[in-house]
Amino acid sequence: MIIEIKIPVIDKDAEEYRVAFWLKENGSVIKKNEDLVEIESDLDVYIIPADEDGVLEIVAEEGSFIKPDDVIYNIIIDDK
Repeated sequence: MIIEIKIPVIDKDAEEYRVAFWLKENGSVIKKNEDLVEIESDLDVYIIPADEDGVLEIVAEEGSFIKPDDVIYNIIIDDK
């Protein structure tokens, strides 16, 4: 199963965020609440944790700009 993870509204004044730095590589095994990615608005830097255990599939590359509700990454979960 694949779970799409979207960027929430973190800063109500920000229309978009920049993906600053991935703390894990694409294909990494991740654990729920583990820090995954730093994103920036005009005023601040935010660290986004993993929503679930699984395998990370990066959708938004470092340096790209994303808006609230855009998919930033997927989590691939083994259904066995």
